[in-house]
Amino acid sequence: MKVTPTEIDPQEKPPVVTDVSAKEVSEVKDSRYTSLDEELPSRFSFYSFQSLGIRPFTLMELKKLFRAHTSSNFKDIVDVIGATIDRNVYDLTVGDFWFLMYWQRINSYKKSPMTVPWTCEANDHVLAVELDRLLPETLKNTVTVNKTTIRVVDFDIQAVADFTARIREEYGVDLFPGTIRDVVAMVKLADKVEPDDDWIAKYATNISPDHGATIQERMKFLENMSQREDINAIDFIYEIEQFVKIAEHGVRESITSKCKECDAEREVPLTLDAHSFFPSL
Repeated sequence: MKVTPTEIDPQEKPPVVTDVSAKEVSEVKDSRYTSLDEELPSRFSFYSFQSLGIRPFTLMELKKLFRAHTSSNFKDIVDVIGATIDRNVYDLTVGDFWFLMYWQRINSYKKSPMTVPWTCEANDHVLAVELDRLLPETLKNTVTVNKTTIRVVDFDIQAVADFTARIREEYGVDLFPGTIRDVVAMVKLADKVEPDDDWIAKYATNISPDHGATIQERMKFLENMSQREDINAIDFIYEIEQFVKIAEHGVRESITSKCKECDAEREVPLTLDAHSFFPSL
């Protein structure tokens, strides 16, 4: 069925911003917090704030993660991450959120680091195994995910600023990367929307909340906009796709590793599955 604004869950609305300065927020933190002011992939380009602190998981968060594992509810995982930072997690872009997921995986599980198995496919190495010159086990490798192996994807801030300024001038629309608030809302609506709604929602997530507080409102805005005589809807969809490409940021979904036997390098893919990302204790 179609989703109308009357079906919006009030909890999906952005929270009311209270008059609390960044200094007052930072004073709440304790010595466990680490500043990510120089590390966040977005470099705070899309936020009204310019700092973010994070601390490792406590027993309370581990308890909530266990519930998230059993419920397979993405929102539960989001709330666990949100409890460890000094900003509203729902305001973060998807790229920044996944960076925080990796930060927690590396810094909260130091005794059980994340490892990814992979098999060497270098021709000479494989041939040596086939000729019984080397054991098959030599093809097996593992790489540890840590601060030195993960790679952060950043973007050209000026290029994004110029692009969004042009779109604003030509179409009267502000673009903005999808946020975790949008992802949670889309997961919640997954069983309620028709395929065509799901398709347009993907593009609506990159429309600024100034054009609609919720994903449903921005879907409606995009649909209404496509009816304007002065706009080519296909061209505008193309512009959104280009924006997604130039504003991409976060953690690259692969890491480079060397074979322990032959030193051949390979790009090892990382599986970004929020429900299995953290180990079950």
